[in-house]
Amino acid sequence: MNRTIVKFTKETFDELKSLLLADRNEKHAFLLCNLAQSSHHTCNTVFLVDKIVIFDEKEISVSAVHVEIENDLVNGLFQQFVNGKHQALISCHSHPFEEGNVWFSGIDDANDQKLFEYFYTEITKHKPDAQMLTMVFGQKTIAARGYVKETKVFTSVDQIVVVGYPMKYITPVNKSHEDHTVDMKMYNRQILGFGEAGQKELSRLKVTLVGAGGTGSILAETLVRLGVKNLVIIDDDKLEDTNLNRWQGGKICHVGRYKVNILKDLLYPIAFDLKIKTFESTLFNEEVIDYIKDSDVVIGAVDSNKARYLLNRMALAYLIPYLDCSSGIVVEQGNIKELSARNVVVVPAATHCFNCEEVYFKKTEFAYDFVSESMKKEAQRRKYIQVEDISVKSPSVYPLNMLSVSTLSLEFMNLFWGYKDKMLENTYINCMTLENQGQKIAWEHQKPNSSCIDCQDRVALGDRAKVWELFFKEG
Repeated sequence: MNRTIVKFTKETFDELKSLLLADRNEKHAFLLCNLAQSSHHTCNTVFLVDKIVIFDEKEISVSAVHVEIENDLVNGLFQQFVNGKHQALISCHSHPFEEGNVWFSGIDDANDQKLFEYFYTEITKHKPDAQMLTMVFGQKTIAARGYVKETKVFTSVDQIVVVGYPMKYITPVNKSHEDHTVDMKMYNRQILGFGEAGQKELSRLKVTLVGAGGTGSILAETLVRLGVKNLVIIDDDKLEDTNLNRWQGGKICHVGRYKVNILKDLLYPIAFDLKIKTFESTLFNEEVIDYIKDSDVVIGAVDSNKARYLLNRMALAYLIPYLDCSSGIVVEQGNIKELSARNVVVVPAATHCFNCEEVYFKKTEFAYDFVSESMKKEAQRRKYIQVEDISVKSPSVYPLNMLSVSTLSLEFMNLFWGYKDKMLENTYINCMTLENQGQKIAWEHQKPNSSCIDCQDRVALGDRAKVWELFFKEG
């Protein structure tokens, strides 16, 4: 099923609405966008809004029912687009007088057809893969459409996504709403708390889980029991007997099978209408990357900083929330010094990312995951880096994994159900540490760092980011 989706960061969406609906006169803006196009069976096209271009009102003619822009201004913008790196344009205007469902007017139809014809006739000579949409904003609703040049027919945009706390999903008024049925009996107790609309929204999400180990196996079952119906699970490991103490649902008879396939067998009997896609693969696989960029949310249960950084870059480039779940036990001289369950929530343009000020790990440790084994040994020999032997397995227990998953699940629920603006005012959670026989809970909430190159220069780049080229091979 081919779908067209428009994604905004909350900051950009709020800015655009404030510009277009500043008063009772019509306003016009262009959006410079990048694209995310998946090549698997869904063939979705996502417009990732990067920049807003709005003309000075002294240069255009506006009234309560009309806005007219000189051809020279539009041609100048098109030339800027042709010479730049962006891959798509969206032409937006407002009907500020419309309090109900907003629609394209007859004048809009005529103007948009001319605009689309010019774009797909002239602009695509210079950028053959460029695409365009138009949108109209009312006070409470939005209409959006594309165009098929060959048939001269307008097409519907399926969804508008605003990435923030909470996530916001808007169905354009000119698109027929796809109603999702929910098993009212199974989810009755959740619906009592969070409402039927929220439960339906959860059933529409495509969630990708990277990692099917001790933490990932608990997460997979938790997501299905919450009501996620479309789940992608990625892991190349097989279950070992040493995993059984903490692997959710694992039995002796499962040892030797791929973890993702065991999970699929365990999850299908839990709920109706599940769609589970599994990859017996590492994260560093082009087909896997293609599925990830088509996700509504990505959850990481990985033990590699290289994998975390790839997911971080994917989240920023494709405007996908990324939630990371981990736990650890530090033992010194036979005594437990620290128990920790760490969760990180990366919401593009709204929170810290993994690369901001070494909040989550030191860059020396992070860089260690990107070099070959021989380089690692040489760096350790020369004392350039001090790291533990990664061949030695770290301690792990089921209750600590459960603690980490439970806390992250609350963050996940809030991100899509929005029962608080910011869950406990945090994006980084160190749930529990044990130091000197005492316990502490640390909460941190951080905005993107102005000096972080990822947060400042790599948001909403889409396929232009070519993230997969940086990580295509391990080592």
